Amino acid sequence: MNNCIEYLRSFIIHNSKNSKNKKDVNEYEKKISEYEKKISEYEKKISEYEKKKNNYSNFVDNYVEDWFEKNKEDVDIGKINIGMFEIDILPDYIEKYIYKKILRILFSIILKVPSA
Repeated sequence: MNNCIEYLRSFIIHNSKNSKNKKDVNEYEKKISEYEKKISEYEKKISEYEKKKNNYSNFVDNYVEDWFEKNKEDVDIGKINIGMFEIDILPDYIEKYIYKKILRILFSIILKVPSA
């Protein structure tokens, strides 16, 4: 983004030498300054979002790992009984993956619901 702004500045400076209307050049400079401010604001928002996203994902991952290990016998959805045998058709890592995805979806829905 900064390269674009620098290009615009050099373009304006180059054209201002040939321009008879200095007022236009000043207006362009003001607009570029406004765009620089907006870009820096958006960069801050993006970095904050990335931090929150990483914290949120780590929280869900850690929670599911702990929760699954504590409740493994009760929440093991891959176990089926065939006669005298019990077979686990879904490995634990797939079950954890499913639970993590479900929680991420639920969190994203809850976070996007407008407050009443």
